[in-house]
Amino acid sequence: MIVCGIEIKSFEAIIAIISCDLASGTVSRIESAKKVSLNNDEDCADVRSTYSAFESLLRANGVTRVAVKKRAHKGKFAGGAISFKIEGLIQMQNVSPVTFVSGQALSAAERREPYKVPSGFVQYQNEAAKTAIYVARGCQ
Repeated sequence: MIVCGIEIKSFEAIIAIISCDLASGTVSRIESAKKVSLNNDEDCADVRSTYSAFESLLRANGVTRVAVKKRAHKGKFAGGAISFKIEGLIQMQNVSPVTFVSGQALSAAERREPYKVPSGFVQYQNEAAKTAIYVARGCQ
C-alpha cells in the first residue's frame, strides 16, 4: 500500500509519501515532492496547475490512498480560505480515495503505538508522515 499523507498549512499542502508492507508492518519513505503550493488562488491557471501537479504526483508514485490531517472549520485554529481550496482540489482528484484524520485520532493512536516515521523526511513533513502511517496501519 502506498499512502500520501498531507498536512495543509496556509497556501500549501505538505506531502509525505510512504510505502507500507501490511504483512511485515514495515514502512518506508518514497522520494517525492515535499510540498504542492497554490500561490495565487484567484488565478484560474494557477489553480488548474496546482491540481495537475498534485494529480501527477499521485500517479507518478502509484499512490493507492490519500490521508489528509483535518483542520478546524471555525475557532482560533481554523484553516484559511486558501487551505480549503487546496482541500477541495485534493478531494477532486481521480487517482485514489481520500481519508480525513483528526488530530485527536492521531494522538490517541500514537499513545497506543508510537509512530516510527521513516528517516529522510524533513521535520515539517512529520505530521503528514504520521497521518499516512495512521491510515496505512488501518486505523481508519
